[in-house]
Amino acid sequence: MSTEFVYFLNILSRAILLLVAGYKSYRERSAEWTYMTLAFILATFDPERFLLAPLGFHLHPEVSFVLDLVNTLAQGVLTMVAAVYVKEKSPSAEKKALPVLLGIIAYLWVVGTNAVELNLSFTVKTSLPLFVYSIGYFYLGYMIFKCSFPGNLSSRIFSISMILLGLLNATYPFTVTLDWFRPYGFAFGTLFRLTMAIGAIGVTIWPFEGAHAKVDVGVTPGALLLKSPGKDLLRSVGDSKGAVLVTRSDLRNLEPLLDPSAMVFWVTRATDGELRKSPYIYAISPTRLGILLDLIMKAIDSGYKTVYIDSVEYLILENNFRAVLKFLADLKDRAITKGARIAIMVDPTALDKKQMKILEREFGEFRDRASL
Repeated sequence: MSTEFVYFLNILSRAILLLVAGYKSYRERSAEWTYMTLAFILATFDPERFLLAPLGFHLHPEVSFVLDLVNTLAQGVLTMVAAVYVKEKSPSAEKKALPVLLGIIAYLWVVGTNAVELNLSFTVKTSLPLFVYSIGYFYLGYMIFKCSFPGNLSSRIFSISMILLGLLNATYPFTVTLDWFRPYGFAFGTLFRLTMAIGAIGVTIWPFEGAHAKVDVGVTPGALLLKSPGKDLLRSVGDSKGAVLVTRSDLRNLEPLLDPSAMVFWVTRATDGELRKSPYIYAISPTRLGILLDLIMKAIDSGYKTVYIDSVEYLILENNFRAVLKFLADLKDRAITKGARIAIMVDPTALDKKQMKILEREFGEFRDRASL
């Protein structure tokens, strides 16, 4: 394979990643894809090649080198922030500030190590910026992998390739000094970017692959709140066909009542990941509200149009009322805009009157079993 062709594939994969991230950011209005788009812009466009060269200008080699390092560490910061948003939909200011702080330290490293008087090696100059870059890609890939369904092959390809690209670039300050390794390093980097692009396209075309069959059940969009102390979710719902359930119910009692098309997110700290394929049952930690929101919305995009939640009190216990209210309100708004319906079942004796009033105002008046 010629060097020119490998270079072409490298540029092509970068462009595809930028287009996919831009599309996902525009379509989903999600912070994680917005930050990924910004990172992929920096990865795709070389200012000297695309802005200055057409005008007949060129940067001084030393200036170009420093700008490349700044570009590299900026990608690392942006991908780290994107990973924070993948992990949590509404991260704290402290969690968002940490990648920025690391980026500032790396920037000061670039400024200090490029002083002419120090005459430091290439390895020393590039070590911290490449470390930030590598951590960003590795952490983002890891979070996408961790938050995706095991059956979602496209997401796995995308995330694993990103992890491998991060690991490869962590070696760059040292391996670039090896003449025999440089062509192989560039080829592997191109391969990982290309498989990332393939995975990203798959994520866009097939956003959800958790369930066996796509279900499309006609419902009236809206939000319902059932005041039901101590009742079992399935006995209140009555029919789980084409439904997504978020529950703490005992699976031994729940599973026989489920329609094969149902999808269940079992909220627990005991285990994590896929438990059954038909009906689809996925265990998830109660503290991963942002991930749970994403998974429910992916199910809705796949055709599921009714969401039932009976674990509100447990989610509040494991998080706090404000975080859970934000999760429920965000889910309600997104579900309704997608033509879906969300119903929550709450034990009023488990919450104080103020909290119940807030939930009632957000979800409307209490409904009885027949309303579901």
